[in-house]
Amino acid sequence: KGTPLAGRIVDLVGVVHIGEEEYYADLNVRLSKYDAVLYELVAPDGTRIRPEDLENRRSILASMQSGMKDMLNLEYQLEKIDYLAENFRHADMSPDEFVEDLERRGDSLFKMFARMMGAGLASSAATGGDAGILLALFSNDRSMRMKQAMARQLIDIEIVTAGMDDENGENTLIKGRNAKAFSVLREELEAGKEKLAVFYGAGHLPDMAERLEEEFGMAPRRTTWLDAWDLTRN
Repeated sequence: KGTPLAGRIVDLVGVVHIGEEEYYADLNVRLSKYDAVLYELVAPDGTRIRPEDLENRRSILASMQSGMKDMLNLEYQLEKIDYLAENFRHADMSPDEFVEDLERRGDSLFKMFARMMGAGLASSAATGGDAGILLALFSNDRSMRMKQAMARQLIDIEIVTAGMDDENGENTLIKGRNAKAFSVLREELEAGKEKLAVFYGAGHLPDMAERLEEEFGMAPRRTTWLDAWDLTRN
């Protein structure tokens, strides 16, 4: 109340990049009800994701995610979400912006992933580590056991993103891209949009929540949880 954005709604919709088909069907219905949905994808400004384009994606990350969804008997977000919906707007860095932000801070993807790897190794023992995944690989119900083993490691976002920041507490992968997404969010709000969603990977949400409170004067109201993985079936 009493702020320029009083009455506006911005929902942070944290997505899991591989999940059950029903999960993405539910998200498509929910996302269709917003005035604007700002989505992530490191790509040139204004990029729209078409199903036929996915066949040409050959990045290491895309290959890993596609292989993971097959191993876990799940679906791939980019194949199931309707990115051609009229209310969807690209809100992420371009590849050039991503590289420029890394270079500006004297960082690199190699350094970032090395920090994350070190933090991940330090926490793996507490979550069952690689042993749980190795046992799951050789079980009769592999897909279900793999989902259960990996869920233990993914459940704590702070652990997943630990070590990502450089010595100044900054990083491009989360904070840099969030800054770009929120510049687009400000444009949409200034254009008069009333109900918006920021549709990003769940690891982006803690920083985004802080930005909404500190930069936009917004306050949290409620949290809704959706079931992305069914840990009781293959």
